[in-house]
Amino acid sequence: KYHNEVERTERLKLEREDLKAKVEAETEANTALAHKIQELTEKLESEKATTAQIKNDYKDLKKKYHNEVERTERLKLEREDLKAKVEAETEANTALAHKIQELTEKLESEKATTAQIKNDYKDLKKKYHNEVE
Repeated sequence: KYHNEVERTERLKLEREDLKAKVEAETEANTALAHKIQELTEKLESEKATTAQIKNDYKDLKKKYHNEVERTERLKLEREDLKAKVEAETEANTALAHKIQELTEKLESEKATTAQIKNDYKDLKKKYHNEVE
């Protein structure tokens, strides 16, 4: 009996040592896992911050894009308005050029008439002086 009890005690001691080693190994594994969890948690937080920044950048860019689209539309309307104004000014300039041409022709005609009247006046004046003498 004693011998059996000694053997049983030895087996329990070995089993205890084996379990202690297993507990120590599990503790080390748990510590490593806890470190890994901490590392992943930090990476996740960093990734969340990056995602938030990208969302803000996206929102800002979307707003800028929308503003640029509105600006482009305003510029298109302004361009069309300016084209219409240029066309109207061109038509007005053409009409003014025709009027200038017409007045220039009338002026030339009037100058010719004036020159003719001056010549007729000179001739008449000569005739008059000749008649008076």
